[in-house]
Amino acid sequence: MGMKLEGKKLVITLQLKRPRLSNSGKSFLVGSTRGVKKSGILLRGKSVRYVANAFLKNEPRRSSQSPQSKEKTTGVNGRG
Repeated sequence: MGMKLEGKKLVITLQLKRPRLSNSGKSFLVGSTRGVKKSGILLRGKSVRYVANAFLKNEPRRSSQSPQSKEKTTGVNGRG
């Protein structure tokens, strides 16, 4: 995980990991800051804090979809 300031943008970088089921079971977590973090950047005299989570929505499989059906998968950057 990393964070940097680029102009007026706070850029957060998360290491993507193998998906694991969230505690609620509603999603698969693939990256996280694991709570609120201090950025070390001051704005109006106060430290900017941030939190980030990357996840996959846990959607139940449709009964009409056979296990052998081909599903399109995309990479991290959204390209196939």
